[in-house]
Amino acid sequence: MKKISLLSIALFLCFAVISTKAQKTNMISGSGSVNHVAKFTGSTTIGNSSIYDNGKIGIGTTNPQYKLHVETGSFTNDWTAYFNNQSAYGKGLLIKAVYPGAAPNNSILQLQTVDNLVRLKVQANGKVGINTDNPQANLHVNGSARITNLGGTGTKMVVTNNAGDLSKQTIPINTDEQTLSISGNNLSISGGNSVTLPSGADNLGNHTATQNVKLNGYWLSGDGDNEGVFINSSGTVGINSTSNNYSFSVYGDTHIDGPVGILTSPDATYDLKISYDAIAHKWYEYFKSENFKDMQNIDNAITKINSLNGITYTNNNIKEVGFNASKVEKIFPELIKKSSNGEYGIDYNGFIPYLTEAIKEQQSQINELNNKINRLSKIIESKLTINKSRNTIDSDYLEQNIPNPSKNKTTIGYMLNSTFNTAYITLNDLSGNEIKKYYISNVGSGKVQVDLNVIDSGIYTYSLVIDNTIIDTKKMIVN
Repeated sequence: MKKISLLSIALFLCFAVISTKAQKTNMISGSGSVNHVAKFTGSTTIGNSSIYDNGKIGIGTTNPQYKLHVETGSFTNDWTAYFNNQSAYGKGLLIKAVYPGAAPNNSILQLQTVDNLVRLKVQANGKVGINTDNPQANLHVNGSARITNLGGTGTKMVVTNNAGDLSKQTIPINTDEQTLSISGNNLSISGGNSVTLPSGADNLGNHTATQNVKLNGYWLSGDGDNEGVFINSSGTVGINSTSNNYSFSVYGDTHIDGPVGILTSPDATYDLKISYDAIAHKWYEYFKSENFKDMQNIDNAITKINSLNGITYTNNNIKEVGFNASKVEKIFPELIKKSSNGEYGIDYNGFIPYLTEAIKEQQSQINELNNKINRLSKIIESKLTINKSRNTIDSDYLEQNIPNPSKNKTTIGYMLNSTFNTAYITLNDLSGNEIKKYYISNVGSGKVQVDLNVIDSGIYTYSLVIDNTIIDTKKMIVN
């Protein structure tokens, strides 16, 4: 008994060793990544499949955005997914996507391109859209549509039966002539029905046009004559006129009650607003004396005019001149009108009375200055020693300074044709006080530059003196 037990043990151990070696020979090996579903990469090895599961299933992607997310990874002509049930009683694809209480326009099915253009959309409310993201009917097609069984040769019409089925039908042709006639308020078709027009309406009743109305060279007239509104084939409109030279023409007097805008929207601030240029042979400003009250003369016009600065500016790439409206408003508020949207309007004609009075004021100053110059000339002549022996020539003279009025500097031209001992140009104020003397050394024409930066604004005189004889005197204005 003891020998048998040892033999049994020895045989068991040999079998165990052989079995263990066989098992090691058939073991499966391999490794994978987290969340990847494993697959056999060989008969005894495993690795990652293209299916990724992190609570959302991804096929071809490790970043699924939806419960089932399939990515092809690159451009391909093959289908992304394919369902094929060839069973005699098999069914296709069932999608239950919307809870009954969800919003009716939620999508059950939506097909779109990679650039997010919706090609097919099925909503929970039963509306289906083709090429639209917002179907407005049970079937809404954005674009052309074709129903093959309604095709065929010849002109057909589409009809529907009580069940709503569509079919095509040849358009019936009635060889009997039908006549449309009106008798009083009764509109009828011979051999057909009649319609009673509402009392007091025109013969055609009150209708809304559903297509373009062709006048065919006739007028819209109140009494049937050739007058009223005429619209020709090119679309030009004439009031009592058949002219086609303009888009809109009126023959006769015209009265417009309300704001009018030409090439711009009407503005209640103005009776007429024109966005671009306008031209008229004559333009008169309406004047009704009984509407004018508290008339007063304009004072200090020249002071106000001197406060203005003319400017140039570009408007629609066109250089124009004018005034800054906001600055004009501070000096001449009565010449400014501002619209509700902040646009300024300047009454340029309103400057004429101010300019008229300013010129009158300036002319009065000029007359006064001329009188002072005449008195000054006599004073200067009396202060100079007159050399009676000199023979002056008419061609010895002074030129008017340029520019005049002047601000920073000015130029005085002169001409001396006779020989001399001494010659100079003297600059004096209106009291006869000499400010500066400019000596001349040569016979002939010349110019003297005068620096005005050291001289106060005012009226001055300058004289050409040759050998202590005043030959010519002129005045200059310094701003």
